[in-house]
Amino acid sequence: MNDNETMNKKTKKKAKNLGCQQVLLHPDQDLLAVLEYLCGEANKVFNCSVYYAR
Repeated sequence: MNDNETMNKKTKKKAKNLGCQQVLLHPDQDLLAVLEYLCGEANKVFNCSVYYAR
C-alpha cells in the first residue's frame, strides 16, 4: 500500500446510526400540566447553561 491509499482510508468517516425510542404516555390533565412545566423549566436551564458556556 502506498501513502495515498493509507491516507484515504484514514480520512473516510463511517456513518453512525443513531436511534430513538419513544415512550408513549397517556397522562391525565394534571400530570400533563406538571410534565409540560418540568420540561419547559429543564429546557430553560439547559439554554442558560449553553449561553454561559459560550
